[in-house]
Amino acid sequence: MKRSLKKKPSNRINKAQFTDWLNTAIPFSVWRWSNKKHVIEARDYIFKEIGEEYRYSRAKAKDMDMLLVFLVNLWVGFCVGCPIQISLNKNKYSKNDVFGKVFFTYDRTIRILNQLERRGYLQLSIGYFTTEDKKETRIWGTEKLIRLFVEDYHFQPVGDVFTREPENLVQLREEKTRKILNKKTGKTRTVKYSIPVEYEDTDAILMMKERLTKYNTLANEHCVTVKLQEQDLVSPNILIDNILRGLVSGSIQVVKSELQFKDPTENKLYTEKPYNSSISDSVRTPGLSVFSDIPGLQITSIGYKHNIYPTLQDKDDTVELYDIDSLLPSITHTLYSQQWRTYQPETALFLYLFYMKKLFNLLKFQGRTKDIRDMKRKKLFKATRPLADFGIRHLEFEIKKKSLHRVFNRGSLDFDKGGRGYGGFYQGIPDSVRKRILINGHETVEYDYSGLHIRMLYHQLGLEFTGDPYLVGDNSLRDEYKKVALISINAKRKGAHVAVRDALKDEGFAIADDLGAVQGLMKDFQVRHVPIKEFLFSGVGIDLQNKDSKIMDAILTELHERGITGLPIHDSVIVEKEHADLLEKLMIEKYREHMRGFDPVVK
Repeated sequence: MKRSLKKKPSNRINKAQFTDWLNTAIPFSVWRWSNKKHVIEARDYIFKEIGEEYRYSRAKAKDMDMLLVFLVNLWVGFCVGCPIQISLNKNKYSKNDVFGKVFFTYDRTIRILNQLERRGYLQLSIGYFTTEDKKETRIWGTEKLIRLFVEDYHFQPVGDVFTREPENLVQLREEKTRKILNKKTGKTRTVKYSIPVEYEDTDAILMMKERLTKYNTLANEHCVTVKLQEQDLVSPNILIDNILRGLVSGSIQVVKSELQFKDPTENKLYTEKPYNSSISDSVRTPGLSVFSDIPGLQITSIGYKHNIYPTLQDKDDTVELYDIDSLLPSITHTLYSQQWRTYQPETALFLYLFYMKKLFNLLKFQGRTKDIRDMKRKKLFKATRPLADFGIRHLEFEIKKKSLHRVFNRGSLDFDKGGRGYGGFYQGIPDSVRKRILINGHETVEYDYSGLHIRMLYHQLGLEFTGDPYLVGDNSLRDEYKKVALISINAKRKGAHVAVRDALKDEGFAIADDLGAVQGLMKDFQVRHVPIKEFLFSGVGIDLQNKDSKIMDAILTELHERGITGLPIHDSVIVEKEHADLLEKLMIEKYREHMRGFDPVVK
């Protein structure tokens, strides 16, 4: 198993390409885990190698558990083609933060990282700050580590990792600012970042945790699936980010998948047989990793200076694509090969989505400036097309990650800032896909509060408002004004116009190119809502979130008492269709109780 620590990369890239790759990082998760025998054996081998010299004498079991978490995170990162983003801020490891709630300590983290790096199993890029976002340290497994996983221990991309239940059900965070010096220009800029705040459990917090525990228990007793057919609209982001990542990390599990296999000589269409995951898992026999058995696919390395990371490469990696029309045939053409029919459906789906992601990453975007190219990229990745356009006839998967935790902000020990529930995989998919959610095999319905925060501002002043809050002028720019409304609730006045412009740019709105026009939208929106003008662009959103989180908590508690699972998405809830009338009634009742008797608009 001895391998060289240094190996020249097969391909060299430039700084911009390496930075782009770093920016695709996915968060490190302390809840990723594996109980597979071959994964445990790989962990034991590596622990023996990095531990013998230093002879860990204390908390050996916790060191080994932590090493396992690191290894499965690095494996997930390789399988989705991304580095892992991890914080090395000592404050992150306090007892109330996600790391401190389990066996992670700062000293243990640094020790494991150092030993993995020293033995050539891991590389890292130390975190840095930008004006847009806090960039934490990136880590990735080296080719030496990945080959050990694949060739010696036969890791599988699907089924080896799962997501455990979180323990820190109530989190409290505080926003900080920091001055960063640009050595080239000599100028400083202020960046924001969040740190955990320690707190003592009160009776109210303990009751909140108890309600969350009951909710999570009930949610995990029910089967939540997503069933997509060939005519359903999906975006590339959904396929190559949400579904691919969820598949590898164990957040979702394939129930059935059908790819479009076409035989060019017979002009016939073939599909995979339905896949029953429970049967397949029970009869699967150990064997080589799928990466070892695919013609033309090989583990290789890419490098920028001393940074070298492994990836999967095949003959199509050199293809240059310039538009979606040339990309889709390149993706689906691969399905003509007979080899696809030899894989387990969940394996075939993984390989196909991985291949799709690689081709999307190769897609070139025309434009005079980087901003224009980035806008085109974001717009394309969010644009929806029928599932069949991507070569998939049917896709059904079960959501395994359903548990919620609540996050409070601004370090307020009164827990009166924020407080919304996060954690469910379903929260990260668009409403077009959420419409295909089934609970216990039954169709569902989603009710949401229309224009929730704008109405709440009116209602807390004792004023009625029943119209469309986003209707300004002739309604031709309703979607743009909806973005303005979102920023007006959450951003403070200083720099708000930049935040609005960036939000519009992310959605591909052409008006984002004209900052003056953006400011005009903001002024018109304030004129439309003169009675609540003082609250717009004041940062009041964090207080409104606290109120809507209490309303949502009351709704979910009532549903739980009736044995009904509700899936919350901040201002909306999904239930089985048979409970639709009850849900609508509860949403109106609980809103009235918290908002001075005023009625919401529920759709």
